[in-house]
Amino acid sequence: MRYLNPFQMKTKNKIVFLFLTILVIALLAMIIIWNRPKVVLHYAAWNLGTAEEPGMERKLIASFQKEHPDIKIVIEEAFVSNYDEAMKAATDKDTIPDVFMYSGNAKVAENDWCMDLTEIVKKDQDWEQIPKVLTDATYIKGKVIAIPSALYLYGYYYNRDVIEKSGFDPSKETMTLEEFVSYVKKSTNLKEGKIGLAEAGSICEWYPAALNPEMGWFSWDGGKLNLDSEEFKSAMALTRELNVGKYTFALLDESEKESLQSQGDWDAWNQGRVGFKFDGTWATSNNIKISKQIDFMGLPGGRTCIVPDFLFIAKGSKYPKEAYEFAKYMSVYSEEGFQARIEIAREFNLEISSLPMIQNQAVVDEYFSMIPMGGLKRAYQRFIAKPEDTFIEASKVIPGYQEARWMYKTRYQVSDQENATIGEVISACGLGKMEYGEIAEDMNYLANSSILIYPQQLTNEIGAETMTDTAPETTPETISDSFQMKIGDTVQKELWTQTEVFPENIDDTFVIDICLPDQLDENKKYPVVYLTDCYWRRGDYKAIKELYESGKSEEFILVGIGYPDDYDFDTIRERDLLRQPDEFLKMIMEGVLPYVEETYPIDVENRTFCGASFGGYFMIYSLLQSDGITKDMFKNYVLASPTFFESTDGKNLFEYEEEFSKRTDTLNVNIYMTVGGEESGSHFLVPIWKFVETLNERSYKGLQIEYEIYDGLDHYHVWVPSLLKGLEKFL
Repeated sequence: MRYLNPFQMKTKNKIVFLFLTILVIALLAMIIIWNRPKVVLHYAAWNLGTAEEPGMERKLIASFQKEHPDIKIVIEEAFVSNYDEAMKAATDKDTIPDVFMYSGNAKVAENDWCMDLTEIVKKDQDWEQIPKVLTDATYIKGKVIAIPSALYLYGYYYNRDVIEKSGFDPSKETMTLEEFVSYVKKSTNLKEGKIGLAEAGSICEWYPAALNPEMGWFSWDGGKLNLDSEEFKSAMALTRELNVGKYTFALLDESEKESLQSQGDWDAWNQGRVGFKFDGTWATSNNIKISKQIDFMGLPGGRTCIVPDFLFIAKGSKYPKEAYEFAKYMSVYSEEGFQARIEIAREFNLEISSLPMIQNQAVVDEYFSMIPMGGLKRAYQRFIAKPEDTFIEASKVIPGYQEARWMYKTRYQVSDQENATIGEVISACGLGKMEYGEIAEDMNYLANSSILIYPQQLTNEIGAETMTDTAPETTPETISDSFQMKIGDTVQKELWTQTEVFPENIDDTFVIDICLPDQLDENKKYPVVYLTDCYWRRGDYKAIKELYESGKSEEFILVGIGYPDDYDFDTIRERDLLRQPDEFLKMIMEGVLPYVEETYPIDVENRTFCGASFGGYFMIYSLLQSDGITKDMFKNYVLASPTFFESTDGKNLFEYEEEFSKRTDTLNVNIYMTVGGEESGSHFLVPIWKFVETLNERSYKGLQIEYEIYDGLDHYHVWVPSLLKGLEKFL
């Protein structure tokens, strides 16, 4: 038997102890890692399909979680079944998912739902590889607020079997506008059961941009729509020509439809009886199933129209870095994510609906090897080669576009429909039932009136600018002994005069718009309406004048207060309406009011003050000075969707109201306050309601207040009906 001496036993014990110590540490580390809380991200999107039949997007989420085991993605299933309803509930409760889709970038930013991603994307090298036309669309007010998650092209698909006799050469780089019309007509042969074009209603959306490189979707030029332009009139004329000439399905009689064995253009296209059909490239997979003879050509004239989808990261997300990492993976500018899409598509025989936004040509080529449409690849290559010839479909990037294109009500009757919408009127003109040229100017005014234009979009002003000989004579002198405000140049616009003023208390230039009744009676005293943010309100002046022209109110003088056209409106109005409202209010009370009321015949006992959003905040701030600078100055206040999540000098409006209530028990004004039913509950609906309740509970002497919720309207569109109804009530 061999014995270990004491030294050997001691050494062995040390080795055993060291081994056990390492084992315990390793086990503890595993336990810590295993029990480490995962990053949990909540995700909402409308393209997820069902959990029972997981498609591309759900499988891609699973792929991401496999690659990132420390991040758990929770799909918000309520959004899958009813996205709009779920989003409204989430915004009301302030429980917006960490990463989410939305159909309007500006509304997301306006409601402060999303995170500023500017600093995050600066660190992402892949961001710089995205075409500039797409990254430009992610900016609002100088901040990156969105991630371009998908890319589609708008254009025409064609069926070779139908157009084979037209002379169309698919291998040509582009098709001219004239060639397109010729091919449509030559492809139409109802006796053979063929028609050249499915529908012509979309021509007005892309054709003006094909004629004029300064225009985009639906004639948008970056600052306004141009529905009275020659380009748009030409689009409407072509639409009418193709419809009336029966080169589309629109005006076919029953026997002609029978020759196509179809009751609608979709049915006819699916049966292979239509030459050209306008659609987005999300329809590629379905068109491949219809016929191998179908391919994509893009737009006639050589320009490209893109349709992006966007993802947003919620402002309240606890994990912005991980949320961006996930959102990028789900977006088609992630090489890692797009490669995963290709692998999933091959393994499960699924489609990839979006085009790629990556620079790796090998991956791009692999994607197009799965798409048997050579024309689609050529159209994509044109976009990549000439992104400067690209414009974006408007619905997600132009606030108010849906109303301007489809829903805004007009004064025209279409068939039995009185006050037909813009969409119905344009359709009637395209079918030859109305003459578009006769109403183009009015349609242009109505469409632009329905759009709330963000400052970075405002590059052209609506209305021609000419000097006037009839404007009030003013000189750059002081207007009172107590307050110095110099008066500058006056310019005559279509409906108003525009005068520059220079107040002593704010080192800046301001603009005053004066909109007068057509037949001003110098012997009569007129009520006066003052409103803020006139640079965004000018499109409403005509509707405001129509109040008294139609007899709904007495005649009044309208005064808009704003800034020169080249100003950064957002920055400057935040200074005046939120940060330094005392100075702005002093300029109005001691400068603007005396100037206006010494120049025009004003009833000083009947002033109305109006504003919306930040302007609504300023209205409340003003009326809470009714025991001071605004005492007995304004009889009426009209304010829509006042902002309550801002403050002045560290105090919010509720705190200012509490201070006011301690100073006085009198608030001798009439108030009409409104909010849109589609606005954020936490930011607008709840605080506005609470403020109205607070005022009512105070029982101020002289206060008359009416509060109204406009169902179906959001922050952008509640202002005009609120203003018109408020003025009709008070005047």
